[in-house]
Amino acid sequence: MKTETSRYTIVAITLHWVMAALLLFMIWLGWNMDDNEVRFQLHKSIGILRLFLTLVRVIWRVMNPPPPLPEEMPAYEKLASHLVHMAFYGLMIILPLAGWLLVSTSKFKVPTVLFETVSWPHLPARRYCARHHREHPFQRRLGSDHPARPACGRRGEA
Repeated sequence: MKTETSRYTIVAITLHWVMAALLLFMIWLGWNMDDNEVRFQLHKSIGILRLFLTLVRVIWRVMNPPPPLPEEMPAYEKLASHLVHMAFYGLMIILPLAGWLLVSTSKFKVPTVLFETVSWPHLPARRYCARHHREHPFQRRLGSDHPARPACGRRGEA
């Protein structure tokens, strides 16, 4: 049976700050890639690392529940705190997966090598898109290089 604690564990605190530092570094790196393949590979490597650290963080959180919010905190603030926290966890999973999908469906076909040592596979999305994609009318209004354009692209691009 789990006991309530008044503090986060040292593991949870360390994961929090390591991931925060990696996120800030990735933002800087993303703005300063300048067609530099080494920086591009480092950005992808840290993204995959963040994805794995998020999974570790979720498992740790399930096994070691956080301390309760203060009793005097209004219910709507507790709800807002919980929803924002879950949204951040969702983003910590979705953003690296979206980057992986983007790289996997890129027409440039640049291989991913994590930290210059481990070859990382691409998602099979390009093959799926080629077989199953049907262009939605909204997609025709977007240019082929528009960032909101779905990863599958136009029919025949795959």
